Amino acid sequence: MVTRVSRVLLQSIWVLALIGGNYTEAQSTPPISPSPESWKQSTHNISEADKTGQKDVVRQERSAAFNDKRPNAPKLDSLEPKRGLIYQSAPPYFVRIPAIPVKESDAVVVATVDAVQPYFSGDHTHLYTEFTLTVEEQIKDTSDLAKAGQSIPIVIRGGRMRLANGKVIEEKPAFTNFAISIGSRYLLFLRYNRTGQYFTVAKSWELKNGGIIPTAHEDQMDEREGKSPYALMTEGKLIQAAHDAAKANQDQ
Repeated sequence: MVTRVSRVLLQSIWVLALIGGNYTEAQSTPPISPSPESWKQSTHNISEADKTGQKDVVRQERSAAFNDKRPNAPKLDSLEPKRGLIYQSAPPYFVRIPAIPVKESDAVVVATVDAVQPYFSGDHTHLYTEFTLTVEEQIKDTSDLAKAGQSIPIVIRGGRMRLANGKVIEEKPAFTNFAISIGSRYLLFLRYNRTGQYFTVAKSWELKNGGIIPTAHEDQMDEREGKSPYALMTEGKLIQAAHDAAKANQDQ
């Protein structure tokens, strides 16, 4: 009788432990989202280059890349009253690109976002936001500007700026199929623009606490549907996969 009772108790404890273990596992692995892009809601003071008009050749070329092609386009800092905020972004339509797009990238790096600053286009008709990143590890670099320890600029059309007179102007940031957040660390696949010497993002994976977080819509969808071979990778394995792809010059 005692043995039978003991067996029943042990079975009950085992079932409770199993349920509890499953519950704990479910609770400890919630879906993880990329770090919030708080810079989109932040207002940054006008840069010294825009305030004084003293720009080196690279800054002039970089700003000119965002000039408006329309004749007589209104300037954002014009004294004429505006009807509201300016929206120049394209609709959120994205083309699926590989999870590790090394072949179409000019540079592939591990880097941390250090700073952000909005600038005027050369003709003051648009804004662009520039991020300064420090490269931790170089995986591929045809630009010869993204070596470990170097700072690189990434730019996005749009931004929010406070002028010297206190007036705030805004152009909604362009829709992007990636995330970028101040202080965060990423595996980045970049395209290089020689005129203006800046980078744009083809894809980013956030690296956090030894794990990885997809920021592209298609990678997030693949993760939710259990189709991503990268979802459970550590950051070390993802970085190694990028090294292997770069060595073979093949997208993955």
